[in-house]
Amino acid sequence: MNILEWNEGHSMKKDNFEAAVVNICLKNVAVMVIFMILAVFFKHWWIVLISILFQTDVPHPVSTIDPRPNSQFITCSFCGEILLVKDLQNVVHNEMKENDWERIPYSHGWINVCSHCRTEYSEEIEKIIHSS
Repeated sequence: MNILEWNEGHSMKKDNFEAAVVNICLKNVAVMVIFMILAVFFKHWWIVLISILFQTDVPHPVSTIDPRPNSQFITCSFCGEILLVKDLQNVVHNEMKENDWERIPYSHGWINVCSHCRTEYSEEIEKIIHSS
């Protein structure tokens, strides 16, 4: 199971990413504790430094997804969430509406907003809409 699950026509689930971050943090703490115990047992403080080699970093949502080469997608301009679409040129607005996304015209192009960011950044979006 990937950190971020996605299917064609559906957006990624933020809850899965948050759960993955918690799991990664817990794993990193467990690794540090194990190496601290080894350092105390062998009475060499520098053994704890070896735990750095076993740390896992938290991936960015966009970098964890490797869309198929022929897939078409759009990303949320605020959080980077990816929405796979069937036809980027012709029916992207219909697919965005079906998945509760919004595309806002802006002086430098378009801003794509997922449903989560639309509620979270509503004030900023209003400023953008009124400034253009």
